[in-house]
Amino acid sequence: MSYPDFIGTLSLKNTEDKQLAYASQLYGTYFNVYCQIELSTDKAKLEAIRLYLINYKGHFDLGLLKDENDNQTVTFDESTGELELNVFVKALSNRNGPEKFVRVPCGSIALDSLKFLTIERQLIPMHSDADGDPIHLRSGVFDSEFFSRDGMGLVRIRQKEEMEVRIKSPGRRCETGRNRLI
Repeated sequence: MSYPDFIGTLSLKNTEDKQLAYASQLYGTYFNVYCQIELSTDKAKLEAIRLYLINYKGHFDLGLLKDENDNQTVTFDESTGELELNVFVKALSNRNGPEKFVRVPCGSIALDSLKFLTIERQLIPMHSDADGDPIHLRSGVFDSEFFSRDGMGLVRIRQKEEMEVRIKSPGRRCETGRNRLI
């Protein structure tokens, strides 16, 4: 079932404010991601979007990354007018707050061709080890978004993002936020 009427709104003309684009909860921490629009000097093209993450409640600080290799993924579908950003979030990251942001270059897209902004949140594990060694068991912080445990039993949790059912809306699935651009 799709819920196309659950959608946020962002103003492309508003370059001053940080506008709410995505909200979620991970590790028991409620957080929002805000966008600040950067336009060309003639105000006709989208040049970049600055992303800010604000933690509101919870024990863990979450922060933005570009990705594991410090790249950013942006795609634009001219046929639908949809701009899609992959937003990488990691617990125990210090890239959060009103002064810290990730700048995402958008490649000078004409404003009149933009209809939607979709945020696809990608969660990066707290601890990663190329050999598969459960480093989180030695770090003092258990990664409850990726693992479940009961005593000595440890099970990797299948991420919702790995499942085939995908619905784009700001409230139906927690890894996706969709906004109409006006």
